[in-house]
Amino acid sequence: MYGRYAIFQAKDGQGRKLADLLNSDSPEMKKSGAIIYSVSLEEGNDDIVHVFAGWPTKEAMVKSFKQDKVSSTVEAVKLLLKTPPDSKNLLILD
Repeated sequence: MYGRYAIFQAKDGQGRKLADLLNSDSPEMKKSGAIIYSVSLEEGNDDIVHVFAGWPTKEAMVKSFKQDKVSSTVEAVKLLLKTPPDSKNLLILD
């Protein structure tokens, strides 16, 4: 399996809005093959948002991000960020 983990730092007071925006892509991610797509706020700091997603293959992940809805969300997310996201690609072990 192939995954991605990202930490987003929202502008002050924008964490919930950012999390809701990222979470709105959950149906599209799952339709394109994501096995898991989880959006969470960091306890104690609502302006830090964590996203974990996993797909059966890297190709499925790439396909997910090419969807129109997901592409437009990525652009909207950029407007809410204080700093660029810290993301890592993962090889998920069974």
